Amino acid sequence: MKKISYLIIFFVLAALNYSCLDQSTIANPSLYELENGAYVRFVTAPPTSFVPEVAQSVSINADLYDANGNVAQYDLSVTANIVSTGETFIAENFITITSFPATLNITAQMIADAINVDLSAFGAGDFIQFTGVATRNDGVKFYGIPPTFDDSNGTIGIGNTESNLLNAIAYQDAMTFDYIVACPIDDTKYVGKYMLTHPVGTCCGGAIFLDQEVELELVSVYQRSFPAIYLEQFAIGNGPIDFTINFICGEVTAADNQNSGLQCANGILFNGSDAPGGYDEVDDSVLVVKFQEACQDCGCAPDEETEIILTKV
Repeated sequence: MKKISYLIIFFVLAALNYSCLDQSTIANPSLYELENGAYVRFVTAPPTSFVPEVAQSVSINADLYDANGNVAQYDLSVTANIVSTGETFIAENFITITSFPATLNITAQMIADAINVDLSAFGAGDFIQFTGVATRNDGVKFYGIPPTFDDSNGTIGIGNTESNLLNAIAYQDAMTFDYIVACPIDDTKYVGKYMLTHPVGTCCGGAIFLDQEVELELVSVYQRSFPAIYLEQFAIGNGPIDFTINFICGEVTAADNQNSGLQCANGILFNGSDAPGGYDEVDDSVLVVKFQEACQDCGCAPDEETEIILTKV
C-alpha cells in the first residue's frame, strides 16, 4: 500500500505544481486560453496507410485551414524511414504555405526528391512522418511537438503544442501526421475477445494494464485497438484509452505517440518497440505486443521496454 499511496501522492503533487505555473507566460490556448496559438488543421485528414503496390505512386491531397485565423506561415518537414536502405532521411522546409485556406499536395516523387533517394527505393514497411511549424502573425513559432522539460538539466524543449491537440482524432491535426506502407491483414484476424496479461513490470512499479478480457477492434488494414485504463490498480481516476497495435509487414508493436491518459508534466506516452515481435497471418490465437512506456517526465527511465500478451478467448 505504501507504493500505491506514494504514486497517488506523486501524481497529485505533480498536478498541483503544473497548475501553479505563471499563466502570463503561457501562450498555448489548450492550457489557459489566454491567447490563441497558431494551429493548422485538416478539413478531412489524409489516409494513414497505403499498400506496397502503390508505395511509389502515393498522392495526398488534403484541404487545410487556419484554426485560429492568425497563421502567417506554415512550414512542413518530412522524416522518411526507408526499409530498403535501412536509413532515416530528414528534409526540413519540405513545403511552405503562406495563405489559408489551402490545399496540401504531396506525392511520393516529391518526398523522394526532397530526401535525395530514388523513387524505386520506396516499398513495404516505409514510414513517412510530417511535422509542421506554424508561425503566428506576431512571429511566434508553434511547433507540432508536445512540450517537454528535462529535469536533469532544467532545459525546456521547443515543443509548444499540447499532446491532446496532436493525438486526438477529432482535431484533424495538420501539425503532425504520417502514413505507412503496410501489408494488409485479413479483417477477420486479430479481432474479437482476447485475454490480456502483462508479465513485465513498468517504470511506475506495476502493470500498465490489469490482466483482463479485452475486445480487439478493427481500426484499419494494419491496425487493431482495444480500450483499457492505464495503471488502473492505483485508482487515480483516469478513464480508458484506446490502445492501438500496428501490424507492419511481419512485425507487430504499438503505434507511436499514444496518450496514456496520465501526465506528471508533459504527458506519459506509449511508443513502438525498438525490437518489435512478429505475428502469424493465419493463426491469430496468441499475440505478443512489445512497446515502450515513455514516462521520463515522471522521473522514470526513458522509453522503458515492456510487453503484453493477448490470448484469444
